Amino acid sequence: MMLLIFLLIGYLVYLGINTENSIGINGNQSVESPKALEIAKTRLAKGELSFEEFEQIKKNVG
Repeated sequence: MMLLIFLLIGYLVYLGINTENSIGINGNQSVESPKALEIAKTRLAKGELSFEEFEQIKKNVG
């Protein structure tokens, strides 16, 4: 029974640490720059973004 409690506490600590690493300073989830650029490229190819919007995203991310 004690082992089960320690495992549960360990799992909760693991989740807490994992959550902290995925949240940025201001509380928003951070997105890696290369992934953000790939998303922007895909949206540009689909016509969801104009070239000017893509350039603005590229400037802000990189």
